[in-house]
Amino acid sequence: MNAGARRRAVSSAVVLAVAAAAAVGAVAYRRAVARESWTVSAAADTAGASVAHRGWSVALSAAGPHGSRVTMARTDAATKPALSALAPFSHGASAGLPVSISLSAGTRPAHGATLRRTFPDPLPEGSRATLAYYDPAPAAWRLVPTRLSADRRTLTAVVGHFSIWDDIVYGVGWLLDTRVSPPGCDGPPPAWVRDTTFLDDQNAPARWCAGHDPAHPELLVVKVAVNRSYGVGVYPATKATWVYANDRDGGPDAFFTRLLADPQSFAPALRQMFGGRLVALGGQEVSFGFSESAVRAVGSRALLTVTPDAADAVAGLTYTMLTTALGDGGLGRAGTAVASVLAVAQCGSDFVDAYGRQDWSGMAGKAVKCLTSGAEDTAHLLAAGLVRAFPRTAPKTLGKLAGQVGGKLWQVWAAGEVFQVFTWVADRRLDPSAFEFHAFGTVAAAPRSTPPPSVPTRPAVTGIAVGNVFDSHCVVAWPTAPSYTSTGVSMTMSCTGVPMSRYLFTRVIYDDTAFTISPSTGRVHVHGRVVDVARSGLGFSELVVQADHIDLP
Repeated sequence: MNAGARRRAVSSAVVLAVAAAAAVGAVAYRRAVARESWTVSAAADTAGASVAHRGWSVALSAAGPHGSRVTMARTDAATKPALSALAPFSHGASAGLPVSISLSAGTRPAHGATLRRTFPDPLPEGSRATLAYYDPAPAAWRLVPTRLSADRRTLTAVVGHFSIWDDIVYGVGWLLDTRVSPPGCDGPPPAWVRDTTFLDDQNAPARWCAGHDPAHPELLVVKVAVNRSYGVGVYPATKATWVYANDRDGGPDAFFTRLLADPQSFAPALRQMFGGRLVALGGQEVSFGFSESAVRAVGSRALLTVTPDAADAVAGLTYTMLTTALGDGGLGRAGTAVASVLAVAQCGSDFVDAYGRQDWSGMAGKAVKCLTSGAEDTAHLLAAGLVRAFPRTAPKTLGKLAGQVGGKLWQVWAAGEVFQVFTWVADRRLDPSAFEFHAFGTVAAAPRSTPPPSVPTRPAVTGIAVGNVFDSHCVVAWPTAPSYTSTGVSMTMSCTGVPMSRYLFTRVIYDDTAFTISPSTGRVHVHGRVVDVARSGLGFSELVVQADHIDLP
């Protein structure tokens, strides 16, 4: 590492609010399912009538019509139409052989029924399971709210209709906890880079590295890899000299420029949903090249910020699941990324809100409703977007693939339970530092003709022990915003002379109701006294300073 730059990574001892999990892989639990055909039936005209066989049982909440019967069967004729729709659950998840449940007097039992599926052995810790029914209209499985017993052997759901049902078990980490290695950079950073800071932890939402461009050594190269299955938005604080993604032809800038320029009706929706940022999908890596002047103009603000917004998260999960559902005969990674972003842009206004509220079933219902009401439009817009994004590919080929993607979207979005990404929920509670990359330039040398200042400068910090005088230049750690109260303002700041290895931030309290500060204010001079040390639940510490005066630049 050169003398002009050093890499400072926030200690990996910082405790994240998400636990390490296994990478996506095959489901850890496979059930032995009897494959022979069978049929069982019972009278349904008495309250509590039930039928049970091979680990399945159904009990009516109220008596059916006189002479009616409830039947449960596993036969090729009864379940064959639904078998092919189980394809999305063949990688990293497991589905048993479906059963057909019917009522001789209609399909909807009065006051519902209780459906149970009991396994011979407990499901592994960390796996999840649900009951689902086959919806013939979109040819997809619809997952329903399901309770797993304390001994992890029995699934229970209260259902409102009878049709073809199955159980689906998601293996530990399925589609939830993608983990990637940190990206590799040609190091060290250019000599003008004094310092870089970012959270360096194998379980962090993003993995970072900093180096230089071998072809243009004066450029700072920053790479970020999405360490999740969901997608994120990436916000550069300044214009990069170049941007490149590891699996998109032409990089994200070209990717979105081609889409946004298309005159089709999806363009406004795409701008509204994803405008102003780059979308990085699960496991993807994006590289940026920055000039010295661009980095210096950013000052102490984060050079790059990633955000776990709901629209980006859904696009990323759709991409992950479409990649699985389409297999090798699909669009490829770049094409699937295009399709995922366009699909969410078209239908996202219907369900992204529900996703943000963690209303998984509501999200699935609204997503499928969007597809139901505009199936032809979906295929048309996907085809138009793919043609624009991949102009060298035959439109007929892209149109055929777009129709194939539209069919798979039924299966992906109908399975609303797979969007229960608890790491995403936890990540939204993380400190902003977990999503930021900072770079600082060296202090420019004064011109030789300029004499040194005749007045001695103050030390950066007089002391950092409680009770010491504090005298430093600080900047608000945007995007954290100041909090204004009836007595003054509280700010989360980065201050010169405060070692980040000990104190990630400095919390400055200033009892002046007239004081205001904004991102354009820049660095301010803070004078006061150290009054406390605050410790975050994430494991880092903050120095607490009571300011007696703050000088604006």
